[in-house]
Amino acid sequence: GATFRYKPQHGIDGGFLSEWEPLYEASTVKADADKLKAFQSGVPVGSKYEPTGTKSWVPVFENAERKLLNKHKDKGGEELDMLVVSDLHRHEEYGGPFWIKVPSTARVREVRLVISEKCGILPGLQRMSYAGKQMEDAERKLEHYGVKYWNKKFPDWPLYIRRY
Repeated sequence: GATFRYKPQHGIDGGFLSEWEPLYEASTVKADADKLKAFQSGVPVGSKYEPTGTKSWVPVFENAERKLLNKHKDKGGEELDMLVVSDLHRHEEYGGPFWIKVPSTARVREVRLVISEKCGILPGLQRMSYAGKQMEDAERKLEHYGVKYWNKKFPDWPLYIRRY
């Protein structure tokens, strides 16, 4: 008889799936382990690519916090210590709440690079809010959103990475 390289899989709707391997149906424990492995290697879960050993975006974000502070040193802003909390992930997936030091004159897009270096959440996935204000415009400075004022009064208020 003829041997096949793969066994065709039927979808819920009765159609054939074109994948050569069975669908990824891991238990929650296995899925969590795979997500952690994917985060550490820098390759998304289920990707066909082999990890290269380094995250491809690391050179872009390397020393982002220090570079940002040096860039804004002469612009008259204050250095803000900010707590960052993500609603996108469980704490163990991104390293838990952490502190960053950013100048008050920094733009939202620059803060996203610092956060990305610290925890690996790509800038495009970061929807940020602070003190109830959603930071939608990446070109605005933190001062425009009142971060400098509120951070001085309530230094423990977190900068949230929102889900929606």
